[in-house]
Amino acid sequence: MLIYLPVKQHSRQFAGLPAMFRTLLLLFLFAPVFVLAQPAKKDQRWGISFTPAIVPSPFLQLGIQPGIEYKINKRLFLLTEITFSTHPRNIDSSALDRKYFRIKPELRYVVPGNRLFEKYIGFQLSYSSRSFKDLNSGTYFTSQRSPDTTVIAFDQARIASPVITASFQVGAFFPITKNFLIDVFAGTGTRNVNTKYKDVVNPRTTRYMHPVDKAIPVQDPAWSYNGSVYRFHFNTGFRLLYRFGRN
Repeated sequence: MLIYLPVKQHSRQFAGLPAMFRTLLLLFLFAPVFVLAQPAKKDQRWGISFTPAIVPSPFLQLGIQPGIEYKINKRLFLLTEITFSTHPRNIDSSALDRKYFRIKPELRYVVPGNRLFEKYIGFQLSYSSRSFKDLNSGTYFTSQRSPDTTVIAFDQARIASPVITASFQVGAFFPITKNFLIDVFAGTGTRNVNTKYKDVVNPRTTRYMHPVDKAIPVQDPAWSYNGSVYRFHFNTGFRLLYRFGRN
């Protein structure tokens, strides 16, 4: 298993984020620090989580997603997760030297009322840093308004395509033991993909030929647009959660 974390690249991409998103992300990440500065309460505690993850880097692959949960009060929890790709970086010549890292904070409010399991609502942000090289030739759009007209074809290119998401979440905690739970969740919101094609070799304008073998018409990948693209965002899954301390 290989986990790659290019700190300098992620730092540069984080600095390029919109100021409002950087502020919200930092508030989410450092909220536990401010909470810990307050007088301790018996029911405040930490937890750890593990979630099977899907990593789009750029093709869908499996990843690992550990996390830390902090119980702010009886109803309010802060969960922060990070995601790594576990697949080799160099398999396909159309996506070589792949780098991927995601951080995902979520503020959750537990809804009172059910004794068998707890339900919650939440708000989640995420930022994914990803980049790769395409040495197998390809094309990209310069405008998402007219994808069936012309595209830029190239022989090689380096592609940086960070992703920002914001979503509203719902979920439920199903206890296995007093401290061990399964967290089942789903969420919906918006996703922004801001792609830049760099070091392009032999760029030329050509007409785009849409594949005709698709049984179901689907959108082209967001990273095939050289620029900022907004898409619908949906997530669902489960995580394993262990909480330290007493209720």
